[in-house]
Amino acid sequence: MPALTTEACQVLSDFAAHGRSRRWAQGSITPAMRTLRTLLAHLGVSAPLLEEDVRLLARRHHCAGARVVGYLRLTGQLVPDRTSNAALGRARCLADTAPDVFRIPLNRWIDVLCAAGSRPSRPLAPYGRLPTCSGPRLCCTPGTAPG
Repeated sequence: MPALTTEACQVLSDFAAHGRSRRWAQGSITPAMRTLRTLLAHLGVSAPLLEEDVRLLARRHHCAGARVVGYLRLTGQLVPDRTSNAALGRARCLADTAPDVFRIPLNRWIDVLCAAGSRPSRPLAPYGRLPTCSGPRLCCTPGTAPG
């Protein structure tokens, strides 16, 4: 693999710091770091990276792309894949032309609607919603009456 430039090393360390600030598990950040390192070594940082390139590389064993795509989109270093879905491409284009204060939240919301966001937390996964309890012992299991 080609050596990383100083700018590429900075992007990689910024990505690692971003992952630590979001408390990503080491097991999930390592494949993402590997993906980003490979992309930066071969393509550099002089131009934004194509989303198709990230997703193609992420298909390989020991690589991951979702966190890399999210980070590159967040930092404005990603050219979105507009050919896979015309409606999604239009939505991304509109989100990218929105004022800066709305650009990131709009892209996150599109990710959520496309199920490309983070997975739900384990305690909520079986029910898919927050419990409506207001205190201890007031909750009932699904299908039973309170009391």
